[in-house]
Amino acid sequence: MIFLGNGATEGKYKDEEKYLDISKLKEFEQITTIAYVHDVSVGRTKMESGFVKLFLKDCNSNVVSAILFDVENFVFSGINIMQFKHRAVQLRCLVQNFKGQISLLIDGETGIQLYDDEFDYNRFVGRMDSDLSTVTEDAKRLVADFIDVVGCFFFFKQKTAYEIGVRLVGSEMCIRDRNRRIT
Repeated sequence: MIFLGNGATEGKYKDEEKYLDISKLKEFEQITTIAYVHDVSVGRTKMESGFVKLFLKDCNSNVVSAILFDVENFVFSGINIMQFKHRAVQLRCLVQNFKGQISLLIDGETGIQLYDDEFDYNRFVGRMDSDLSTVTEDAKRLVADFIDVVGCFFFFKQKTAYEIGVRLVGSEMCIRDRNRRIT
């Protein structure tokens, strides 16, 4: 059986009450929170100032964007910000509702910093538990479905893995497949 879930172990870690939970956020609320950085990017606004955008996961594996505006030397900051990717961070931010979606504006004074204490990664990223027989059955089913789909494209001539690998097609395949030599 495959279980996809957050593997919650509530109460085990220090500062769990500070873990980001999107469902509890209120617009215009100022929060200091701990989250998991799934991805990062940098860019330039129309006003030619830099910004950093982080895609954070909350303690229920939901994703929310967090933005820090007016970043000086944003190209260097982009290199610097990569240290946060796939790590736990602590940040101070303002909650906003932008086009019906919750997002966070990171406080430019305190910003964002790595969170070095113990952190329950399973709650933020999730985990997958499975037994080998289920994975094997699913893989066989996926491969069989793939062969059914791919097979319809090659009904005119069956190709071997070698032929596909070296891209012998059309006249090259016909010449190679002849039984007698051409002199």
